[in-house]
Amino acid sequence: MKNRKFFGVKHFTAVLLTILMLASVVVLPAGAETINNEASSTSEIKFTDISLSSTHTAAIATDGSLYTWGENASGTLGNGTTNDSYSPIKVMSNVKSVVAGTANTIVVTKNGDLYTWGQNYHGQLGNEKQTNFSYVPIKIMSDMNSVAAGDSPYYMAISKTGELYAWGDLRYGQSTSSNLYDITTPSKIATSINEEIVKVSIGSGHNGLITKSGYLYTWGQNLYGELGYGYKDTKYVSTTPATVMKTVKDLSFGGYISAAITDDGMLYTWGSNGAGELGDGNNKDKYSPNKIMDNVVSVSMGRSHGAAITEDGSLYTWGYNNYGQLGDGTTTERNTPTKIMDHVKYVCAGFWSTAAITEDGSLYTWGYNKKGQLGDGTTTNRYTPTKITVTSNNNDSSAPNTTGDIDGDGKITSADSLYILRASVKLENFTDTQNKLADVDKDGKITSSDALLVLRHSVGFRENDYIGKVLNE
Repeated sequence: MKNRKFFGVKHFTAVLLTILMLASVVVLPAGAETINNEASSTSEIKFTDISLSSTHTAAIATDGSLYTWGENASGTLGNGTTNDSYSPIKVMSNVKSVVAGTANTIVVTKNGDLYTWGQNYHGQLGNEKQTNFSYVPIKIMSDMNSVAAGDSPYYMAISKTGELYAWGDLRYGQSTSSNLYDITTPSKIATSINEEIVKVSIGSGHNGLITKSGYLYTWGQNLYGELGYGYKDTKYVSTTPATVMKTVKDLSFGGYISAAITDDGMLYTWGSNGAGELGDGNNKDKYSPNKIMDNVVSVSMGRSHGAAITEDGSLYTWGYNNYGQLGDGTTTERNTPTKIMDHVKYVCAGFWSTAAITEDGSLYTWGYNKKGQLGDGTTTNRYTPTKITVTSNNNDSSAPNTTGDIDGDGKITSADSLYILRASVKLENFTDTQNKLADVDKDGKITSSDALLVLRHSVGFRENDYIGKVLNE
């Protein structure tokens, strides 16, 4: 009788733990996945979009799959680990747009869900917390259209209805409201702009947006005239968006530089110009928009260099070139646009690196590569465009490889058992890799038995413990 009573208490405890796990709100993203190592096809993956930070890169394939590579110390690759990857690894599906931010990655899926992951010192995950990194994508918003990132740890997103939101380190006026910083949840930006916002871009503390009617507004820091107001200001920041141009169809803000394309294809740049990053033929800062090219369809401004695509698909670059980011085979600065490639459809100028996607979807990268952010399998800088070939059977060599370690933190904890238990009742969608790690008893299924085995291990129980009895009951 005594033994039966003891067993009953333990049994009740196990059931209670199960109930608590099922009640938890902790989830893994529905779209997150890694490459299937057993894929039989070897067809080359084609790309439509790419974003580069100072240390990592993210790109979207034509089928909506998201690939990441580079430094991963803060979990910025989103594959559940902190292992760097010098080659692209697949982490999500159904992705519409992506930005690689400062130690973060942010995506919007095709159905409008916004996911973030990586570092969170300033609340830049937007999950109402200011601590704990996330090594996997976490959903924070719905009904979103696009997202923007710059050189600072804050981000902005536009909703499907054209409203603007911001979160993270907003201490320099980026939120349009003074005395706001370390905002841990997306905050709607209240402005006097009474029309739909269609595009937004972020530099190193300055911001710009385009309205549906083509007006360009800027606000934030103005250290080198990057707001385009006709002057610079090293003491104060602007928290009120002001009109700078009209008939604008595209924009891109970099370090302390800004660029805009008008409806007739004219490219204007302004801001800091010490390395010729404005591309206007000299090295003098400009405080107002200054025309530098015609027939431009796309522009991207990096930390201190720029890139533009013309109507015929030609790619031009200019500015700082110490790491070969201009792609001309040298490390010589250029203060005028220099043609680099043909048949280019998309370009991204990163911190010290550059990437381009050609008309056939092929991906090329060049520039700084010490963190493997070029994705060519090395850490060697490249001074000319280098093709990055990704095939459908690429292995995810940095995926978690410890049985039971679902979140990839290198430890077996109750959190892992929670993930497994939720997956067993279809509340989680695991990746192929996670499915293998979750099947602890190797019966080919993800069940509560696997979750309890992991829980037992996490709290130090061994064979013949009470949870084992529950499993064998």
